[in-house]
Amino acid sequence: IYHGFEAKDCIEDYKKTKNKWKLINASSQYRKGLSSHLAKELLLKHNFNDVKESKLRSAYHTTFGGVERDLRNPTEALKHAEKAHKIQTNNFRPCTLFGAVYMEQGDYGLGLEWYEKAKKLGAPERGINNELSVIIKKLSKEEQKKMLNVIRDKSNDQYRYLLRFVR
Repeated sequence: IYHGFEAKDCIEDYKKTKNKWKLINASSQYRKGLSSHLAKELLLKHNFNDVKESKLRSAYHTTFGGVERDLRNPTEALKHAEKAHKIQTNNFRPCTLFGAVYMEQGDYGLGLEWYEKAKKLGAPERGINNELSVIIKKLSKEEQKKMLNVIRDKSNDQYRYLLRFVR
């Protein structure tokens, strides 16, 4: 409920200011409130193609990609990640989106490569680890083992951290 109210406040602010960052923030609030379908509706209503600020255009596609990821549309999520990354190649957020989608699809090596790129671009390791912990909790026991084996080969610290989330 809280996030729904926050999203509506952001939308009201957007109506007053026409600041499109408010729409990105509203989408984020909807996603936190597990209402990604509302975030998608909101993003579809507004055109970001005419936005000159590359950071905002990239944020739009990263956010929309996250919404599609939430709604289990990985192909669409990856399309948005690609657009966001092309707009801002030095922004870690599209890289973490790529990483999450690939991990959820079971392509753990490619997912980790994208997370590594994100880290090099400034993504906090803590945020990446939190995202990986959410992903691993949703996997079957067999997939958890596969994911952990790939991670163990790349990072012992990350492997040990994620072990606590395995059933």
